[in-house]
Amino acid sequence: MNLCTMPLGSGCSVSFGGTTVPVPAAATNGQGVVLGLRPESLELAPEGLPAKVEVVEEFGPDAYVFCVAELSGGTTKLIAKADARRAPQRGDRVALRPRPDEAHVFDPETGERLGR
Repeated sequence: MNLCTMPLGSGCSVSFGGTTVPVPAAATNGQGVVLGLRPESLELAPEGLPAKVEVVEEFGPDAYVFCVAELSGGTTKLIAKADARRAPQRGDRVALRPRPDEAHVFDPETGERLGR
């Protein structure tokens, strides 16, 4: 799972590559949250978080795309799942977009899952 420490935005949400991801009201302590996204919940898209492809591993019809991106003021490694027939190549620039309804939210201090 991709785990990203994110500051809270306005209201009960975080912004990931221009996509608003809602977070539970329990996360409104002001310190931010850890956003968890499985590779299948992080898609390659025309717009989103800019990233550079480091490795592509193909497993049958699927490809796992290992990327590096600037997120929350630091460099973060992320993994996205893509169709192997349309997978990018090493060195390509891609955009990553989360599926907000598939995101998991964790407390940064305790690691406890928040909501749902």
